Amino acid sequence: MISSNKKRDLTIFSTILLLLFLSFLTSYDVRQQDEISKKLYRFMYVFTEILSLDIGLSHHENLREPFKDRQSNTIMKLAGSFPATIKYKIFGSEIPRIDFDVKHLEWQQILNNKELNATLGNLADQSYVKAEIRFQDQVYKAKIKLKGYGIVHRIGSKRFSLTVSLSEGKTILGFSKFSLQKPLARYFPFDYIFQRLVSDSKHLGPAKGYGNIYVNGENWGVMNLEESLTKEFLEKKASKQSIVIRYPNMFDDDIWKYMKLTEDDPYPWYRSLESYFHIHLYDDNKYLEDPQFRKYFSYIQEKSVFDRSEILDTKKMAEVFLLASIWGNWHTLLNYNLRFYFNPYTLKLDPIVTDQTWPVDIQDNAVEALNRYKLPLIFELLLQQEEFQQELRSNFDHIAERFNEIDKYSAESEALFPVDKTHDLDFLKSNIIYLSKNLDLFFNVQNFASRSILSSQENKVFSVPPPNQEQAKNFIDHVYPRHFSDGYLEVYNLLPDDTKILKVFSNGEEIPFTPISLKGYLSDPLPVRINLNLNGIRDNKISLLTEYQSNLRTTDIKSSIISEGTFNPLTADNYLCQSICTIKNGEYFFNSGTWSIEEPIILDGNVNIPPGTTLNFEENAYMIIKGSLTAVGTQDLPIKLSSINQSWKGLYVINAFKRSLLENVQIENLNALTDGLLNLTGGVNFYNSDLTFKNSIIANIFAEDALNVVKSEFILENITITHAASDAVDSDFSEGLIVSSAFENISGDALDFSGSRVTISQVETNNIGDKSISAGEQSNLFIEESRLRNTAIGITSKDGSKVTVKDSTIESYDLFGVMSYVKKDFYLQKPSIELMNCIVDDGARYLRQTGSSMTVDGKNIAESQFDVDLLYSQSDDNPVLIQ
Repeated sequence: MISSNKKRDLTIFSTILLLLFLSFLTSYDVRQQDEISKKLYRFMYVFTEILSLDIGLSHHENLREPFKDRQSNTIMKLAGSFPATIKYKIFGSEIPRIDFDVKHLEWQQILNNKELNATLGNLADQSYVKAEIRFQDQVYKAKIKLKGYGIVHRIGSKRFSLTVSLSEGKTILGFSKFSLQKPLARYFPFDYIFQRLVSDSKHLGPAKGYGNIYVNGENWGVMNLEESLTKEFLEKKASKQSIVIRYPNMFDDDIWKYMKLTEDDPYPWYRSLESYFHIHLYDDNKYLEDPQFRKYFSYIQEKSVFDRSEILDTKKMAEVFLLASIWGNWHTLLNYNLRFYFNPYTLKLDPIVTDQTWPVDIQDNAVEALNRYKLPLIFELLLQQEEFQQELRSNFDHIAERFNEIDKYSAESEALFPVDKTHDLDFLKSNIIYLSKNLDLFFNVQNFASRSILSSQENKVFSVPPPNQEQAKNFIDHVYPRHFSDGYLEVYNLLPDDTKILKVFSNGEEIPFTPISLKGYLSDPLPVRINLNLNGIRDNKISLLTEYQSNLRTTDIKSSIISEGTFNPLTADNYLCQSICTIKNGEYFFNSGTWSIEEPIILDGNVNIPPGTTLNFEENAYMIIKGSLTAVGTQDLPIKLSSINQSWKGLYVINAFKRSLLENVQIENLNALTDGLLNLTGGVNFYNSDLTFKNSIIANIFAEDALNVVKSEFILENITITHAASDAVDSDFSEGLIVSSAFENISGDALDFSGSRVTISQVETNNIGDKSISAGEQSNLFIEESRLRNTAIGITSKDGSKVTVKDSTIESYDLFGVMSYVKKDFYLQKPSIELMNCIVDDGARYLRQTGSSMTVDGKNIAESQFDVDLLYSQSDDNPVLIQ
C-alpha cells in the first residue's frame, strides 16, 4: 500500500510535470535580466520543487532517455521516468529523515544572506544561527549557516546548501559537523564514485551520507551530507589528530574582492594572486591554542613560501594526481578543492581529495581534455622533480587496479537514486591503457604549465609594466607581513616595484618605527626582516600601514609564528657512521661491540645490527630509521639498546618497504621520541613498517607507550614488557598477532587498540593500572587462552569494536571484569564483546552499557545506563548507574 504522504507526493509530482512547460512562459521574480538567465532560473526553480518530493532522481541532468534512437526534451524524459518513480514510491526509500527547526528571525537571516550573496556572486563570511534537529526520536541542538561557492548552491527557494554544526559533542550519521547540499552540487554520481576510488586507494576524502531533509516542516527532498574536516573525521580515516590547511584560491575573500573590483582590468603581476602566503588553517582558534599544532602551522608557513613541494608527501600526491588523470578531470586538484592534512608521523602534508566532477575520455587529445581545468602550480612544480616522476611510474599500476571496482561503485550510486539514468564508464579502462603507454606526456610540464610569470619566474629579474593609477587604487594589500614569537617581523612586498611601510601598530597603538621602503619582489623576492621586540604570541594584535602610489593600506597579521622548535628531524642529514658502522649498497651495518651514541642519528636506509651489540644512548639521543631494522641476537649474545644515564629518546622506524625483524633484543630506559616537530608517544615506534618482534624484552618505560605500532602489520611473540609509566602496547590502525607474551607492572593499559584487527593468544598480564586489554575505534580482537590478573579492568570493548574471548581467565580485578560501552557516538556500529568458556572472578564481573552488546556463553548480560566519563572519575569501585 502507498502511504497518504506518498500519494500526495505523486499527485503533486504529476501536477508539476503537466505544468513544467507552462513554467517557461511564466515570469518569476529573479534578479537576472537576460532571457537565458531567466529561463535557467525558472527551469531550476521548477526542478527544485520536483526534487523536493524525493522521486528517486538525484538531479535533472540524470534524467533517463526513455525513447530509443532519438533525443527527448525534459518533459518527455520526466514522463518516461514516471513509472520508475511510482515503483520507487511504492517500495519506499531507506534514506533517513532529518528535520531542521529554525525560528522565524534566524531563518529570515539565512534567507537574507542568501539573497545578498546571490547579488555579490560569492559567499562572503557568514554567521551561524541556532537550530534544532530532530532525528530518530532525538532532538539535537545545532547551528547552521549558508555554505558553498557558485550559483548551484543557492538557486531556488529551498534545497540550498548549508553548513551544520552540532552542539555538545553529538553526532548524526556519525557526523558532528557537515555540509548539506543538493546532489547536483556534488555532481552525483560522479563525485560519489570518485570518492569511493579515493577511499579504496587509502587516501583522505570526505565521508558522505544522504538524508531526506525537512526544514520547518517543508520537504526539501534527498540531500547530500558531507562530513567536515573535524578530528572525528580524521580518526575515522585512521589519522591522528592534527591540523588541516588549504592554500589560497580564487574564492578567498581578499582575492575574490580584488578580482571583482578589477574584473575589467586586473593587474596580472599582483603577487597576492598566486603565492602561497595566506594559508587557511581550519578551526584556527582552537588549534593555535596548542603549542604543538602552532609549531606545525608555523613550519608549513615557513616552507610554503619558496620550497613548498618539500613538505608534500610525494608518493601520495602522485597517487591522487593519477586518480584524477585517469578520471580525465583535474577539477578535484584545484586549490579550492584540495586540502592538506599535516601528518604528525611523517611531518608531511597528505592531500585530502574533495569535489570531483564528471569523468572525461582523454584518448583523442589528453592535453586539451585535462587542461579544461588548469593544472595547479603545486603540481607544475612536482612534475619537474625526478622523485615525483618516479612515483608516477611506480604507482600507476596500483592506482589503475582501483578502477576494477568501478562497476560496484556505480551500482551503489544507482541504489541511492534508482530513477537516475545509468552512466557508461567503460571508457575509463581505455584511459588507463592510453596513459600507461603515454605517461611521459606529463613529464613535459610545458604541456600543462600556466605560463604565469609569477609561477615560472619567481627568482628571476625581468621587466613588467607598473600598474596604472586605477589598478594601484584597487590593491587589497601592498605587503604580506609575518610576526615571529622572538619579536621579529618579516615583510614581503606583493608588488613588482617599491612600497613603503609607514607605521606599525600593536594592540591598536603606534609603536616607535622608522619608515622604510621595500624593493619590488622581482628584484628582491626575499622579505625584509625587522626587529621590533614584539615578543610572544600576538595573534590579531599587530598591523602595518603601507603606502603605494599615494594609496594607503592597513594590513593585519592574523597569527604569530613560533620562532623555535620547528626543526624537522626527518629531514636532517644522515648519520655518517664513523667507526661504529659501514654502509653497503645503501644499507647500514653496525659493527659488533659496545657503542655510545651521544647525539640523535637518522639513517636513510635499511639497518642491520649483529648479535652481541650494545648501543648506549645519551639522554637526548635517539635513532630514526627510514627503512627496515634487522636486529637478530641470540640467547647468549643478545642485542641491547639502553641509556648512558636514566633514559634515552627511543627508536623510530618509518616507511620501511622491507619487514623489520627484532629477535633476542633488550630495550630499556625509554622516554618518548620528541624533538622539534616530531612528537611521538612511544619509546619504540613503527609507522607504516611491518614488524616481527620475538623473544625480547622492553623494560623501564617513561613514555606514554612502550611500543607504538601505527598502520603496520606486526607479530609479537614471546615478548615481555615491564615497568611502564603508561601503556605497554598501543596499536593504531594496524593488523597483528600477539602470542605467548607477558605484560606486568604497567600503570596504564597493557594492550590498547585503536582501529586494529589483532589475534591475542596465550598472553598474561599482571599488575595493570587500567585495562588489561582495551579495544576502541572499531577494533576487532580475538582473544584466546589468556590470563589477566591484578588489573583495574579486565577487557573493554568500546566505540564500534568487536571482541571475541575464548578459554581465558580474568582474576583479581578492581573495578570490572568485562565492560562494553560507547564513549564516542560517531561510530555507528555498536560495540560488542562475546565470552565463551571463560572464568571471571566474583565481583562486578560484567558491565554492559545500553547501546552495546555483551554475551557470556550465549546469554545476554543485562544492560545499564551510566555516564562513562563520570565512571572514570570515580575514586571508589562503584560507578554511578542510572537505572
